[in-house]
Amino acid sequence: MDYSKLVISPENKEEENKILVEIYDCIKKSESLVFDAGAGSGKTYSLIETLKYIIAEYGKNMKVHNQKIMCITYTNVAANEIKKRLENTSLVSVGTIHENLWGIIKIYQKQLVQIHKYNLMDEIEKMKEDVKTNAKYEKYRNLSQKEQEKLIQTIYENIEEYYKNKKAEKFREVFSPILNNYGILKDDILKNVGNFKYVINNLIKINKYKETVEKIDLKDVKFINIEYDVRSSNDKLEKMKISHDTLLLYSYKIIEQNDLLKQFIIDMYPFILIDEYQDTSLKVIELLACLESYSRKINHNIFLGYFGDVKQNIYDNGVGKRLFDLCPQLKRIKKIYNRRSAPKIIEVANKIRNDDINQKTIYSNFPKGTVSFYNMDIDKKKFIDIHVEKWNITEKNKLHCLELKNEFIVEQLGFKDIYNFFKEAPWYRWPRSELLKDHLLNSEITKIGEVQNLLFKIVDLRNKLKCRESMISEIFEKRTLKNRTLSDLKSTINKLKYRR
Repeated sequence: MDYSKLVISPENKEEENKILVEIYDCIKKSESLVFDAGAGSGKTYSLIETLKYIIAEYGKNMKVHNQKIMCITYTNVAANEIKKRLENTSLVSVGTIHENLWGIIKIYQKQLVQIHKYNLMDEIEKMKEDVKTNAKYEKYRNLSQKEQEKLIQTIYENIEEYYKNKKAEKFREVFSPILNNYGILKDDILKNVGNFKYVINNLIKINKYKETVEKIDLKDVKFINIEYDVRSSNDKLEKMKISHDTLLLYSYKIIEQNDLLKQFIIDMYPFILIDEYQDTSLKVIELLACLESYSRKINHNIFLGYFGDVKQNIYDNGVGKRLFDLCPQLKRIKKIYNRRSAPKIIEVANKIRNDDINQKTIYSNFPKGTVSFYNMDIDKKKFIDIHVEKWNITEKNKLHCLELKNEFIVEQLGFKDIYNFFKEAPWYRWPRSELLKDHLLNSEITKIGEVQNLLFKIVDLRNKLKCRESMISEIFEKRTLKNRTLSDLKSTINKLKYRR
C-alpha cells in the first residue's frame, strides 16, 4: 500500500489535531492523563509529538535547572525508535523502566542492602511457613529434629551427587543407600523424588539466606553492595544479585520510604511519559502514583502521561485496566482514527475489541479490502506459499503471520531444532520453563540467555565476515587492535571466513 497516495479530509485532520491539543492542555495544567489509542492509530506518533511539544515549550527552562523528561519504554527496541525520531536530544532520558530506576537508586547502596536484608528475612519466614503447612513436607515433618538435621548434613556432604543426578530413578538408586546408612529412610522419603527435591532445595535456600543475613550484619565486604543483573530473570538473593521484578520492588520501597529522594525525582523529571502502559508492572504504577501524590503535597508540579491501549496487553502481570482503579484522577483521552488498516479489517477489529474505542479510518480513499476466513484443511506451509505468490509478497510488501504458540513461530522462522534442544534441556524444566521464551525469542539482545547470546554473537560474526561492507571495528574489539597491522587483520579475517 502506497500511503502517500491516501487522502485525509480536512475535517478528520482537524479532529485528529484536537486530540494533540487536548494532550498539550493537560501538560500546561500538570494534569496527568492516559492516552488510549487502538492498533494502527499512530500512538507512537502522538507520544513523539508530545515529547516535541514539551521540549519546545519547556526545554530552555529545563536546561537551566538541569532537568530531563523521562520516557519509559517496554523494550530497548522501542527506546531506540523514539531516540531516532527525536534525533537523540539530551533533554529526554529514554529507556526501559529498569534502566531508569537502577540509574536512580544504585547509588543508595546502604539503604538497598537493608531492604535486601529484610526481604531475605521475609523470604525465610515464608519458606518456614511452607515447611509447616505444605503437604510436600509431610515426610520431612515426620522425621525427628535430629533426623532432619542429619538429612541436611547428608545432602551437603553429597551435594555434587545431589545436583548431578537429574532423573528420579538414578537419584533414588544413588541416595537410598546413602540415607539408609544414616538411618533416615523413614516412611520411604524418596518415594516421590520431585517432592523430596522441592523440600531439600528450599531447606538449602533457607540456610543460604540465613548465612547472607549474618554476613550483611557482619558487614562482610562481599555483602555491602546490591547488583542488578540485567540479563537474568532469576534472583540470586544469597549472592546479593537481583533481577527485574525485585528491582521494581526495591525501587518502590526505597523511594516510598525516602521523601528527599521523591522530591529529587520529581524535580529532576517534571515530565514522565510511559509507553505501552498496559504492560507496565503494578509496582511501577504504584511508584509513580506515590510520586504524584507527594508532588501535590509539596506543591511541585509533575506530569505523568500513560500512552498505550488497554486491549493490547501482552503479559498477564501488566497493570491493564486496573490503572483506572489505581489512578482514578487520570484524564482519559482516546483516539479513534486508524492510519494503518483497511476499513474491513477495522470493522472486524472493532467487533473483537468490544469496548468504547470504535475505530474508523482517517483516510477518505483507503481501499475497502476484504477479510476472509479459511478452514485450514491443507498444509500450513503450502497455504502460505500459495498466498506469497498470489499477493506478490516481497521485502517491501511483507506478509505477516500471527501464530498462537512458540513452537509454531520457531517452525516458521526455521530454527525449530534449536528451540527443541533448549526446551528439552534439564535447566529449562519447571519452574524455569517460562524463561525459554524470553531467553530464545526475545528481540532484546540484553535479555536473551547467556548460551543463546553466545550463539547470536557467533552468527553475527559470521554474517559480518561475509559482508564486504563490514568495518574492522565491527569485527574486532578495540583492545585487540593494538599493535596489529592491516596485514595481520586481513589474515585473521580470511582465516575466520574460510575456516571449515
